[in-house]
Amino acid sequence: MGEHSTTTNQAAGKGKKWLTGLTLSLSATALAVSMLNYQRTSNVLAEGQLLSQRVQAVKPWAYSAGELASALATYGVSRPDKRAVVPGLELVNAERSYGSATSKFTIIEYSDFECPACRAHFPELINLVDSSGGNISVVFKHVPVHGKTSMNEAIAAECAALQDGNNGFFKMAGLIFETTEGNGAGVVRPVGQLAKELNLDHREFMRCMDQQTPIGKVRADLDEAIGLGIQQTPSSLLVYKDRHALLQGMYSGEQLMEALAELTKADGEPAKKANAREPQ
Repeated sequence: MGEHSTTTNQAAGKGKKWLTGLTLSLSATALAVSMLNYQRTSNVLAEGQLLSQRVQAVKPWAYSAGELASALATYGVSRPDKRAVVPGLELVNAERSYGSATSKFTIIEYSDFECPACRAHFPELINLVDSSGGNISVVFKHVPVHGKTSMNEAIAAECAALQDGNNGFFKMAGLIFETTEGNGAGVVRPVGQLAKELNLDHREFMRCMDQQTPIGKVRADLDEAIGLGIQQTPSSLLVYKDRHALLQGMYSGEQLMEALAELTKADGEPAKKANAREPQ
């Protein structure tokens, strides 16, 4: 009985050691797998962050649509439409686009609210988009060359965008152009009053103005214009597929149409398709 008990105890001891060894082995394996998964996750996050920084630094004329889509696909990042470059980009840094997100043609407009020629050009652009049947869109970029007044109005338009998106931005932009005396003299009514006229939250708008929340966006637009070599406002960067043309100075809607048609000649697309109807 004693001998049987000793044998049983020895077997139980060996079983416990085996189970302990197995448990340690499984724990080590689990730890190794966990570390591997952590490393992979860290690598993916790091790559995603680098990609985000890289894409945000890219100017719109530097990549063709195909090249950008390929770069994003490498990291499994999808683009919902051709206008969204970095998914999840904060609204304060988003592009101010007017028109269809699936338009064939994009006009990137470098403009200053205090520039008289820009004031005359703005309704030409809006009319061109409205009469294009969804074929043309405009992206507005700030070039506040008339100093503090221009910068203040640019921030006002961006603060409107933070409340009401692109719709709020272009409503405020139109109102600023309508009410400014130009050449640095500023609007005839305070921008806070303009915000009230657009039914924006006045308190939130003025907080945005005081804190200059969107100033980084305005400065980025200006840096972009400098990088392009733009020397006057307004200037229009016309984009069709992977082709572009930069027109510095004021051009009529008809002249812009002619320039857009030139960009289509390489693939034989008829010029008439650039616009569904003639500008009004």
